[in-house]
Amino acid sequence: MSTVQKSWIYMGLLDDKAVEFPWRFKVTDETLAHLLINELLHGNPVLLNEGYLVNNDFVSASVASKQGLLWELIDAGFVGVMHRGAGKYSLAEMPSKMAHIKSFRERTLRDDWPDLERQLGELDRRLEANGNLVPWPKFHSGSGYLALARRLLDRKASAHSLGIGAHVKSGVLHEFLSAYVGRMEGNLEGARDYWEQLVLRFANDPDKTNDRAGFERAMMNLANELYHYNMGLMLSAGSTANISVQTQTSPAFDDLLFPPGLRFLARDLSHAPRLHVPRSIVGADPKALRSILEKGSKVNQARAGWTSLRAAWEEAAPERRPLIEKELALASREYSARLAEHLGKDLKRDTLESLIDYSAGVAVTAATTAAGTALGGLPGGAIGFGIGYAVTRARKKVVGSVVRKYRVDLLEAELKISPALAEQSRRIVNAIKRRTAPSTIELPRAIASTFAAQLKPFG
Repeated sequence: MSTVQKSWIYMGLLDDKAVEFPWRFKVTDETLAHLLINELLHGNPVLLNEGYLVNNDFVSASVASKQGLLWELIDAGFVGVMHRGAGKYSLAEMPSKMAHIKSFRERTLRDDWPDLERQLGELDRRLEANGNLVPWPKFHSGSGYLALARRLLDRKASAHSLGIGAHVKSGVLHEFLSAYVGRMEGNLEGARDYWEQLVLRFANDPDKTNDRAGFERAMMNLANELYHYNMGLMLSAGSTANISVQTQTSPAFDDLLFPPGLRFLARDLSHAPRLHVPRSIVGADPKALRSILEKGSKVNQARAGWTSLRAAWEEAAPERRPLIEKELALASREYSARLAEHLGKDLKRDTLESLIDYSAGVAVTAATTAAGTALGGLPGGAIGFGIGYAVTRARKKVVGSVVRKYRVDLLEAELKISPALAEQSRRIVNAIKRRTAPSTIELPRAIASTFAAQLKPFG
């Protein structure tokens, strides 16, 4: 059984409710492959919630058939699964143990459940052997729901400030949050189910809304953001490595990224030397993609060199970046060439538009003792988080992405920066706060630890 020591990317976009109530795109087999390839090429191990294995049809179909890219990457040890019962009961037993939650209970009643149950047993053994059966965070997730909902209620957030004002009235939002917090203070179980039940109750009340569908979608989108930020905070608080979560950047929780009263210097990193990969890689043979992970292979060595230089470029002081940039440009060309050589017959040479036009991950650094105090008594030292925006689009039935990358530094109080740089930084921070797009966010462990102090232990 693994401890949370890897720098995982938690795939919130595969959550069954994010699939049912999507933000701007729907998850299909193609987008699932796209998301996985994104992380594979950049060396970011992927972490799945155990619920995806049974409640996400694309994920469960891959597990049941033992085919496809997801299965290959699980078998290769690149994908981990976060499991409540790690060390206590198997993934095959998990849905029965979670039968108090509607989606798990209903899944075991489907005709294909016996086949999936058997494959979950095998998957459990493989993950255990690879050290990728990751224990659930040590906190009760219901207490995280309560803490974040109370946070919204206490700050008297308007519906407009949360990005849902087109479909939800602020008075109704406050009434909803009050009802939710009141119930959760007495019973932490079924936190997400209760949110959905409350949404349906309000949506069907003409005194609350005359836009039933819009209200339901807006409030369930907010629930998804709350769930993903909650999971990211819980994982980060119990981790010795950086944990990122895929979700939508949310104005509901941007104060977790940019605590009020602190100064930030934000810079756009999109101008770095880019990795260019044909879009047709989405249809490449899963076994060939898996073999990119084979240590000692030319393509694996090229990936390691490129990711190492990219990280060095991000972490370097601005004046040193041009020196690293030349090496990074060479490494980008080498890696792209090795990928083309490795995947050869699976890549169409006439589609040379890039699937990935960026480097995954964002480096964020430099908290000071003074900043730690401003954060509410947090210890001094580095607290980092990352933001990377994925803008997905379909073109000729093939999904590609362009991602904007930012580096955000928490500044010491006395550090002076030019007015022009300060204004540029202010615009970037405001743009990040307003952004509504799928994102990869690395939440600060120091902030996560402070949040975790409000939570009830799990178990």
